[in-house]
Amino acid sequence: MDAPAVDRANKLVIFVVGNPSPDLYGAIRPGDNLYTDSMVAVDLNTGAYKWHSQYIAHDVWDLDAVSPPILVDVRDEKGAMIPGVIHGGKTGHIYVHDRRDGR
Repeated sequence: MDAPAVDRANKLVIFVVGNPSPDLYGAIRPGDNLYTDSMVAVDLNTGAYKWHSQYIAHDVWDLDAVSPPILVDVRDEKGAMIPGVIHGGKTGHIYVHDRRDGR
């Protein structure tokens, strides 16, 4: 796991989770392998699950989440500034989320 991001204002710890195992042979691990290849947020004080976003379900291509999340302010679809979190994935995409709820 890369270094987590700590969002004190929203009381969150946000981190990425890598590959399921074994990573290149999915036949012995059926299903989505939930929470792998994902960004996950937990409550800073209790560790309780808050939200997650899985980028690659049942990854057999080694496209796991490997770069740390970065806390930034971003514009939502209406142009308002919101607290965001971004992650650059092996997929070649930059994933942008509202850090309060993962949208």
